[in-house]
Amino acid sequence: MEKDKNLEKDFYRKNVSLVTFDKKGRFLLVNLVHWPLDYFKFPQGGIGTGETLEQAAHREFEEELGTSKIEILAVSDIRRTYKWENPIEIENKKYVGQKQRFMIVRFFGNDEDISLKKDEVRGCKWVDGGELEGFINRKELDFSSYWATIRRILKENQDLLQANGVVVCP
Repeated sequence: MEKDKNLEKDFYRKNVSLVTFDKKGRFLLVNLVHWPLDYFKFPQGGIGTGETLEQAAHREFEEELGTSKIEILAVSDIRRTYKWENPIEIENKKYVGQKQRFMIVRFFGNDEDISLKKDEVRGCKWVDGGELEGFINRKELDFSSYWATIRRILKENQDLLQANGVVVCP
């Protein structure tokens, strides 16, 4: 029985999600091209073989948003595992879902520094902490536990966020 559990774990893609804020205390959310227009999450992406969390974070941010003007402030102890409705194949390996790690990231650039990767990211927006739930609390399979996880991460890092001028809940 234990062997079957280990086999299933291999089918989850490793992922890093970047809880990103700017000097105005706003959070950055992205809308991907294959999502409905009103679906948003924090920037995120797969962790490549041999890549550290930090390397993946910088690569993914630059790939999706065209800039590397970020500073990683914390790595959360909180993790999230979820399944996709349909398995997907990436680099000749079939995955049933993702195992996410989360980082608190400060964007120190300007809005003009952001250049979206149009074949992947449809749009992005800056939102205040009080607006987050309205944009990322969805019931669909991939999103179902996302808001609850983000709330825990914000609470875990509340002192760090407040020290950087971020108001999580008005």
